[in-house]
Amino acid sequence: MVARERSLDRWYDVLPLYAGVQLELAQDVDDLLALGVPDMRLAALPKAYEHLMDESGAERRFRDAAPMVADLCDDLATYGLPELLQHDDLHDGQVFVRDGRHLVLDWGDACISHPFFTLSVTLRECWPGA
Repeated sequence: MVARERSLDRWYDVLPLYAGVQLELAQDVDDLLALGVPDMRLAALPKAYEHLMDESGAERRFRDAAPMVADLCDDLATYGLPELLQHDDLHDGQVFVRDGRHLVLDWGDACISHPFFTLSVTLRECWPGA
């Protein structure tokens, strides 16, 4: 969508709708976790990072970064934003328009995490090299 249209304007419609879904489900985070949505909240990320490093046989430099990951999670937590459902793969290939409505598909990578993480894929896809 972005490459073809050469515009980010469509995101002005999509992102508020997406944020609305997140906020609408804010009170249901515990239920979503109980249903099996992965827990990638800031408190869980340092252990998940260490597990990933062990399972993948990562280089020592990545293993040595575990304390930094924990510190970054702690720093981000100080902002006090609620951890919500996030798509975790939100890019223009997941957004479709039908009858003038924007639809976000493929929630297979969804998890409960910090809302800033949602935009990591979105920004990378919209601004290569970001």
